[in-house]
Amino acid sequence: KIFTIQSHESNIVQLVDLLIGAISYKARNDIEHVSEIKNYIINKIETLANIELDAGTPPWENKFNIFRIQLSKGEQ
Repeated sequence: KIFTIQSHESNIVQLVDLLIGAISYKARNDIEHVSEIKNYIINKIETLANIELDAGTPPWENKFNIFRIQLSKGEQ
């Protein structure tokens, strides 16, 4: 069953949002990473999880996986 919730109603949704935001920010190569708070959060996550958020993880990794994929726009 799928339903809509407000993110402030769920700590899990907030945590997932934080992790996705950190991974996305670190993976972007088109911006300068000048936000001190974002860089602090990324460094904290990487230290606690002992992973690099922009490096990906092997598929057999327990608890947390980051899959790096390269999508191409194709010919237009």
